[in-house]
Amino acid sequence: MASKKRSWKNKGGSTTTKWLVTNFVRGKRHRKQFGTKADAEKYDQEIRTKARAGTFLADGTKITVAEFVPDYISYLEKRHTRGESMTTATLKGAVSRLNNYVLGGEPVRRWAKTQTFEYGLGAYKLADITPDVVEDFCVHLNEFGLKAKTAVNVRVNLVGLLDHARRRRYLVINPARGLRIITSRHARPKRIIVPPKQLIQLLMEHAPSLGERLAIKFPAVTGLRAGEQWALRWDHIDFVRGHVRVDTRVDRYKEEDLPKSDAGIREVPIAPDLMPELREWRATTPYSSDSDLVFPNTAGNYQDHSEFRENHFYPICESAIAAYPDNEPKPTKPRWHDLRHFAVSCWIEIGLPPKAIQEFAGHSLLKTTMEIYGHLFPRPEHREVMNTILHDVFGAASRPHDLAAPEMPQPPLSR
Repeated sequence: MASKKRSWKNKGGSTTTKWLVTNFVRGKRHRKQFGTKADAEKYDQEIRTKARAGTFLADGTKITVAEFVPDYISYLEKRHTRGESMTTATLKGAVSRLNNYVLGGEPVRRWAKTQTFEYGLGAYKLADITPDVVEDFCVHLNEFGLKAKTAVNVRVNLVGLLDHARRRRYLVINPARGLRIITSRHARPKRIIVPPKQLIQLLMEHAPSLGERLAIKFPAVTGLRAGEQWALRWDHIDFVRGHVRVDTRVDRYKEEDLPKSDAGIREVPIAPDLMPELREWRATTPYSSDSDLVFPNTAGNYQDHSEFRENHFYPICESAIAAYPDNEPKPTKPRWHDLRHFAVSCWIEIGLPPKAIQEFAGHSLLKTTMEIYGHLFPRPEHREVMNTILHDVFGAASRPHDLAAPEMPQPPLSR
């Protein structure tokens, strides 16, 4: 309907005039007042256009992000209860990032100090979230000093939140979809450093028990991730065919689930020389049935990765580094995940095709494999190409001292 003029007298005797616009969209009445007739008619025309296109969502102008986040968290919790691709770790991480960054204003413990992200979106109405607002939010995340992976995860949670707002008919489009976060150079992942073979050998020598030695050697040979290894059971290892089947993982909350992607479900060959140690370990451990874990804790349950890393792996690393020859530089203490990098570097060194390395590593895309390990692949052909270019340009003279100095033009004789 068109705008309607309303006037009334105030207590002081003055008169107030407003222009009221009333619209009915999908059976609901929506009313709004304006100070001028022109503004009212402009708004009325916008509403009519949006109503015909099916894009008018008045509720999005009434609810803030802070008011809507609990609804989204409730949705995630129900997915977790139903087991719909929502582990405890994923749920807790999402809730933490939504509160600390998307809403903002919560103290965050970072690098032994407490900081507060002051640029959250909690006060915004859902309808006011535009691509520009999202871009500014991402810039502030970068300025806050978040690691690239954390910033990406915050954006993923924001996209999920706004997708949920679309499902609830608060938004027509998701303004966070399709936006690319530009991270600072310092926040980007560094090039991996592979532990030297000598250090891995010393780790084996300084491991005090067969179980500890095998728990460290296994990922250094098979390239399994920590969660995949701690979820490994004896029936995953085929002693006849000589391979390990990876089809599960366990997180820090001791919840077992499928690998993160379909590519994570795979078979990885086991070196024949490793089989005798696995058989010896199975004969030694009290947990040797097919359904038992290969690397359990002392009670036969899932190994606590942090506990094993801090109380077993790191002390062994320190002993191995201390035993390094005095005439050689001491290597840095490796992380547990560096054992996986070591395995992949060995596959590259012996000449496995990149596609096979992608499969054994459990990467969804070859691009991922090359982005992480591409610099480790040998490139002797590159030197040959450069040499060919040198010969094509400069002829037979391939070294600087073989190149004759160009003749300089002589000045004319003075008369």
